[in-house]
Amino acid sequence: MILHLEEVNPATSLLPFSSSENRLIKHLKGSFFPLFFLAVAGGSLLAEEKKIILNEGVALTVNALAKKQSSVVLRGHKGWVAAIAFSPDGKWLVSGGEDETVKLWAVDSGKVAKEFGKEDSAVTALAFSPDARFLATGFWNGAVKVRSMANDKETLYLNGHEENVTCLSYGPKGKLIASGSSDDTLKLWDAKTGKELLEIEQGNEYDVTCLAFSPDGKRIVTGDGESELKVWEVEQGDELMTLSGHDATVSATAYSPDGKFIASGSQDNLIKIWDDEGNEVRTLRGHASDVTAIAYGPKGKTLVSCAEDKTARIWDIQSGKAIQVIKGHADHLTAIACSPDGKRVAVASKGVVTIHPLARRVVE
Repeated sequence: MILHLEEVNPATSLLPFSSSENRLIKHLKGSFFPLFFLAVAGGSLLAEEKKIILNEGVALTVNALAKKQSSVVLRGHKGWVAAIAFSPDGKWLVSGGEDETVKLWAVDSGKVAKEFGKEDSAVTALAFSPDARFLATGFWNGAVKVRSMANDKETLYLNGHEENVTCLSYGPKGKLIASGSSDDTLKLWDAKTGKELLEIEQGNEYDVTCLAFSPDGKRIVTGDGESELKVWEVEQGDELMTLSGHDATVSATAYSPDGKFIASGSQDNLIKIWDDEGNEVRTLRGHASDVTAIAYGPKGKTLVSCAEDKTARIWDIQSGKAIQVIKGHADHLTAIACSPDGKRVAVASKGVVTIHPLARRVVE
């Protein structure tokens, strides 16, 4: 049975009836807010608009609802967590950091499902393969390791960078692994054999700080410490364009799901959106200090970001405005990841990873 109300005046009482006996069960007096939609599901009476939930005659206020949908804090790392990633199905989250460990968490329970053996260097980057069968890990010592998620065994050891690995990604088809480093190089590897296929120098003697594949896998964008982004053709490594507009190190970048736009975050506190021809089309302002990480939502309409101002923000790209600001973190945030369904965002900080539920308007 579905009960539907148009708008109920805040002063109006709610009168639930038994559908089987057509009798008044309990007189529930009006809340402080209008109710727009009511539904019965599994014996629970639900009131939309996040104003109130009525379950078996018990009214839960907004605070109780927030508690029911509260953030999940994952504790277990010692020191800063540098990298996080959701599995493609959204059920798992992997994290790694300066304590030289990689942990796999069950997203729903917030418990450690698996802890991989202690590494010999700090973890700086993480990436799942598109089929979730493999996990690539980048390290401070310049190495990249690939392990099987089925048996935890190391399948590849990619050794070629002379300084720490700063960023890591699988190509959309899972055939390539891209790694960026403080040695000013971007390397492309065969994800099956581990063979180095291509080395690209950023060309300005600055770190390659971030990277992202285009959805079709034909291009890759990199950011650097000289405030620029460069777009490369994957097959031959040709430079296609340079994006200039930031005033400080570009710390994060991402391609939109449709491949038409590139987003970049910088230590100038700004996020910029660029079209596929290299034109700056929008600037997102709101963070009070260095932007450390960004990611697109699954539909490409929203962008999530985190910064050293201890906040995460969810942006409506069309308007350029933040539609949700997540505060309350004890330290600055180092990494961010959006779940594949767009309903959660995870952020990393000192010793903790926090998974936050997103507001309904953000998901839609």
